[in-house]
Amino acid sequence: MKNPLAIILILVGLGLGIYGITQLNDSGGSVEIAGIELSAEDSGKKTSAYAMIGFGILSLIGGIGLSKRG
Repeated sequence: MKNPLAIILILVGLGLGIYGITQLNDSGGSVEIAGIELSAEDSGKKTSAYAMIGFGILSLIGGIGLSKRG
């Protein structure tokens, strides 16, 4: 039987990764006015998105490591 903690870590890792990628895509926007494109980015949101992706990767690696060990 698989370790339940490993399964939880893998699911949490996938969820955090998907959430981080979604937040990264939503961190900026642009508007075109009279042929000039104006864009803006939220650097705090971008940093938070990278952190979520990083934690997701770490959780996924931990879950896979636990499942192979047990």
